[in-house]
Amino acid sequence: MTIHKNIHFDNNATTPLSEGALKAVIEALEAIPGNPSSITSRGRYAKGKILTARKDIANFLKSHPEEIFFTSGGTESIQTLIQGICAKRSGPIITTSIEHNAVLGCTEKLDKILLDTRSPDIYCIEEIESSLQKGAAAIILSLVNGETGAILPIEKIARLAKQYTTPLIIDGVAALGKMPIQLHEGITAMAFSGHKIHGPKGSGFCFIKKGTPFSPLLTGGKQEHNLRAGTENTPAILGLAQAVKEIHVDTYSYLKNLRDYFEIEIQKVFPTSSIHKAPLRICNVSNIHFEDIDGDHLLIYLDQNNIAVSLGSACSSGSLEPSHVLLGLGYSRRHASSSIRFSFSKQNTKEEVDQLIKVLHMYQSFLKESLINYTF
Repeated sequence: MTIHKNIHFDNNATTPLSEGALKAVIEALEAIPGNPSSITSRGRYAKGKILTARKDIANFLKSHPEEIFFTSGGTESIQTLIQGICAKRSGPIITTSIEHNAVLGCTEKLDKILLDTRSPDIYCIEEIESSLQKGAAAIILSLVNGETGAILPIEKIARLAKQYTTPLIIDGVAALGKMPIQLHEGITAMAFSGHKIHGPKGSGFCFIKKGTPFSPLLTGGKQEHNLRAGTENTPAILGLAQAVKEIHVDTYSYLKNLRDYFEIEIQKVFPTSSIHKAPLRICNVSNIHFEDIDGDHLLIYLDQNNIAVSLGSACSSGSLEPSHVLLGLGYSRRHASSSIRFSFSKQNTKEEVDQLIKVLHMYQSFLKESLINYTF
């Protein structure tokens, strides 16, 4: 039996473009030839569309439009915030070894205080406060870990950041569209990406609190309130804004029900499998350890049956190394190498989950019948 329909359960890597976002991009490509920085009528028209998009996103976040600026995606967003804010401050940054590679790469040469993520609670508030008492340039953490779905105790950390007057920079990429986003008073800045919420690739945006000392990464132009130089990508921005407007709170419960149904069914097929659960977990991620099974082989088998999943972050999927997140949580290389991430979107259905379960049944039968041992 082969599943012919392409099924996408790798939504934390990217999501299919929504019809509304696609329409917004096409309309912009066809009808808005002007440069938003130009004083011509076409330029002013494009500028007006971007201003509306900025207001829509600010309204979604309950922030001010001047606190929003557009970027090319999540990597640029988080690295712009880190470099722009930390350039004005001295001292080590407080972060973890389980952040996205965009954060790890940007902070590789910075003086760091790495939090211990091997505890049951993952994030120890007492350890964060102790680190703040020593003095720090910033706290840099993910609101949601894109591989395990663990949610940061953001309110408590924001309160500490405010108390110690330390900038709190948050990677919000894996959270947007899957949980309410609240800008607690202690949050200085947040980074977001468009293609993780059914928007176009090459689109992203940042929130940065008014009055925050900041050195732009891209200079030479006055676009985006002098926060990011360069001609704005109008079609991408309008597609992104439409995708944000399409976020609904009902989606959160839908995704959780779908994810929970999948986890119940998969443990019927693989009773010895285990789910990487955190004290707080986002609604759309299920990271599962398949005991004594090679994760690479299972991923390829699913792909051959037109089902997309992943071993971890898409930005490191070409690596033969096991997930740095699972290793950072204290799991062995063997354990990490036999773990698969399934991530759901609002476009997935129960019928697709049922098809996934059927293919996993097929895989289990294949392992039992094959003369070749594909397990560890």
